[in-house]
Amino acid sequence: MYLGALRLTRNPADAEDVRQHAFLKVMTRLEQFSGMRDENRDDLHAWVSRIAANASIDVLRKRRDGKLFSLEEPTGEGDENARD
Repeated sequence: MYLGALRLTRNPADAEDVRQHAFLKVMTRLEQFSGMRDENRDDLHAWVSRIAANASIDVLRKRRDGKLFSLEEPTGEGDENARD
């Protein structure tokens, strides 16, 4: 889950947040899972992966819309950043 989120977000902190958010969502909605496992595929794995991918996309949308900001990146006001 973490590596998939890292691949999409390209940010270790965001990937960790995605993993935690996806895990919580899986645990709280496990009763909604109705897939079955057979010898060729694992529906649970696909379901969990889709939840993590959607959480990653949500992070990217928030970042794009300016709802997330980095404490490391410059804020656009001079050369300062939020950490200074």
